[in-house]
Amino acid sequence: LWLWHAGLDERPRAERRARGVRAVRAMLSRVHADVALLDLGHGLERPLVRSWLGAGLRLFVTLPEPTSVEGTYRFARHAFARELLDGEADPLARRRLRTALRELGHAPAPLDLQRYLSGAGQTGLARRVEAAMEAFDLPFVVNQSRVRADLDLGSHMVSAARRRLGVRLRYLGHVDYDDTVHHCLRNGRPLLVESPGTKASRNVERIARRVLSPRRPGRPPGWVPPASHHDVLEVDRGATDEEVRRATKRAREIYAEGSPSCLGLLDAVGRASLRAKVEEAHDVLLDPGRRRPYELSVFPPEPEVREEAEVDPDAPPPPPAPAITPDTEFTGALLRDVRASQGVSLDAISKVTKIGVPYLEALEADDFPRLPALVYVRGFVTELAKFLKLDPEHVSRSYVRRLARHLEHQSP
Repeated sequence: LWLWHAGLDERPRAERRARGVRAVRAMLSRVHADVALLDLGHGLERPLVRSWLGAGLRLFVTLPEPTSVEGTYRFARHAFARELLDGEADPLARRRLRTALRELGHAPAPLDLQRYLSGAGQTGLARRVEAAMEAFDLPFVVNQSRVRADLDLGSHMVSAARRRLGVRLRYLGHVDYDDTVHHCLRNGRPLLVESPGTKASRNVERIARRVLSPRRPGRPPGWVPPASHHDVLEVDRGATDEEVRRATKRAREIYAEGSPSCLGLLDAVGRASLRAKVEEAHDVLLDPGRRRPYELSVFPPEPEVREEAEVDPDAPPPPPAPAITPDTEFTGALLRDVRASQGVSLDAISKVTKIGVPYLEALEADDFPRLPALVYVRGFVTELAKFLKLDPEHVSRSYVRRLARHLEHQSP
């Protein structure tokens, strides 16, 4: 585990540290050990950045202070540029990348580099940069958190960095400020051995589990088209009005004047531009008359997946489809009638939607006690509506509203 610390304590000079890193790497090649933990200090020298990038497990530690937040973004830019160059096997492409980086100041925002290459007609290199942006990983921790704003800082930095740098930082958690750490350091005793029940100890254990857990490949849950209103607020297509309001409040905090998460990342003009996008996304997604057409224009049409059912020549023809209007309130019986008119079975729906047949039966029977929590019911009804070619939002909103009324009557 190679550890990078973004603190402000005194360290040896950069040249001496670079030589020290090389000496340690040479020593480790001759020593048999299960784990080698190295605190690289703070700095942007090439040997240090390469050592951090070459670790099997790596971690960046920052503080809830302006200089450390800026240092995190600065290190992310330098680490990306170094990883991009070192990973390019084609000498000609590497020279072109070096030239582009030099034109933009050696360690620009990855998003600026990708746009620069696209504008210069170097689409092949732009695609390589874009792929490197998707693969880039900077796991980090916020140390010495003291107030509530410090607890939100890490997730806010992830959002701000993705918007401005175009890469995803990976926030692993925070460590509360704890005087016990100082006492353990003075006594030469490990924190988790000396005081395993303190807040800082529990924070460290939680972070360790996240560091060692495997990363899940692919897009994150709730992926939405880039630059869409949903992407600006970081909500998915099925977000409720309350979820949109909470996301808007969070985005306003991130891009507010003086926000610590934007230090060294966005200037006043950039923050103002993002705040305008946040307000526009808020207005559109909370207006049903504007949201529906917007989502139809932004989200790609979903491929229709239907199971071919065996046709029984002796079976009676399906009943006609029930009449449905924009004001129709969907009940279980209505959903059953729609399904019957299409001649599909619950088993066929279950195989495609992965919803258990007992849950589908409970939905159609309005047997609310047999249904799971409200959030799962909303997802079940949405998938069922998609299968039956109904408006998922209308069906889900109508059915869940009836279920919510039932739960209110049942509560003491």
